[in-house]
Amino acid sequence: EFSAAQARRHRDILIRFGRHPHRNQALGRQSTPEELEYLASGQLVHRRSMPSHLSQFLSET
Repeated sequence: EFSAAQARRHRDILIRFGRHPHRNQALGRQSTPEELEYLASGQLVHRRSMPSHLSQFLSET
């Protein structure tokens, strides 16, 4: 479920921006004001915490 939810969040970002805003700097692209607002919010998909039950499971394996 966590992986599926994360994939849906990635899809939503692509639908919203047409690209991954966090890659703009590395690719030499100019960020739009909306992308800058999103990046400043700290709600990046890959930075969200894993649910505690999954984190515990992974630490036990």
